[in-house]
Amino acid sequence: MKADKDNRLDQAISRMAPRPGPTADFGQWQQAHPEALAALKAGAHRQPRSVRLLLLTRVAALLLLTLAVGIAIGRLSSKQQFDVERLRTDLETSLKVSITEAVRQDLAQEMEWRMAQYATQTLAASKAITDQRISELSQSMATARWMDRQRVVSALEQVEVNRLRDAAQLGLGLAALATPSNEIRIRGTQ
Repeated sequence: MKADKDNRLDQAISRMAPRPGPTADFGQWQQAHPEALAALKAGAHRQPRSVRLLLLTRVAALLLLTLAVGIAIGRLSSKQQFDVERLRTDLETSLKVSITEAVRQDLAQEMEWRMAQYATQTLAASKAITDQRISELSQSMATARWMDRQRVVSALEQVEVNRLRDAAQLGLGLAALATPSNEIRIRGTQ
């Protein structure tokens, strides 16, 4: 009977022992998200300079072609003397408009790319912090549960000690009650 109670107590204690909580594992994340890792390694987060250089080269070639066509048409269609100052102001205005638009587009693309990069980094950082906080919360909850279980076990042990003490005192009290009545019977028969 005592061995059975000890065995149940050991089982109760083993069930109440804290278990390890979840932990953040970047290696596991890498295995679960290979496409994100491949994108980062491939350089999706960086805009290559060759794209900007190619864009500027195309804009410059287009401007030169426009300039050459404009000069050719102007010289062929005009019988008047060539006005260099007017040509310079027209070219300046045309170049300003073309370059301003190209620069605006280039800046808009770069800002869009930078915002996407910032959003990706922010999400990754917030996920890591959230995982860490959840891990800490889980660990503190496991510790609190373990401490509560320890309190319950010690309370149960105290109840058992009190029960055994009460049983012993009851036995002694009954023995004390039984002893005087036997002595009275023995005296009565003599």
